[in-house]
Amino acid sequence: MAIQTVRRATQSNSDCLIPKQNKSTNPTSLRTKQDSILLTAIRHTVHGEPRGREVVKGSDDQKELDAEVDKLFADPARASSAFAELFPEGVTDPQVFFDRISDLQLRLGWGETAHRVTGLLLSIAAEKLPPSQGEALLRALPQVRSPLFFQFLDSLSVLLSLRELRTEFAAEWFPSLLRRVGDIAPVAKYNVVDSVLELTFVTPRCQNDLSILR
Repeated sequence: MAIQTVRRATQSNSDCLIPKQNKSTNPTSLRTKQDSILLTAIRHTVHGEPRGREVVKGSDDQKELDAEVDKLFADPARASSAFAELFPEGVTDPQVFFDRISDLQLRLGWGETAHRVTGLLLSIAAEKLPPSQGEALLRALPQVRSPLFFQFLDSLSVLLSLRELRTEFAAEWFPSLLRRVGDIAPVAKYNVVDSVLELTFVTPRCQNDLSILR
């Protein structure tokens, strides 16, 4: 995928650009068998526990996490409760919002499950905020530093499957995301434009705005 290509191009700078917390590649040992994997990772994020992957791909923990995430998508109340655990103070500063989700993404393994959780959290945030504030939060996404920005791009399909964007906002927002891609990795921009144009949620007006970026 184009986004994966861009991520490889920026990977060499990733260590100095992730949120400033301790890093570790070792799974956490702070969770008991009875604890929810997702809620444990959320608590560690909020409390600033040493940062590292807490779920190993293909492990039993990964299967358990997948089941927990499926339940979030099936139960809006459960999803809202998880959101409140991650943002007990509510959604305030966009940088704090995106940095906290980025921290959680790493703990969950930066894989498909983490992208699903991120897309769901973005959708809940937009739902909880007044429309103008929800759009303002999404407008801040292009300002997220690389390579974390590209991790969020992998979650947009989930967000957009859950929420319908206002047409005028979408026509403004998608080009801003693509301009950010072009600033960091110009070669990949054209592939990303083509990928976005293929999505069924892009309106004709937005398609025209995106095509101009080619």
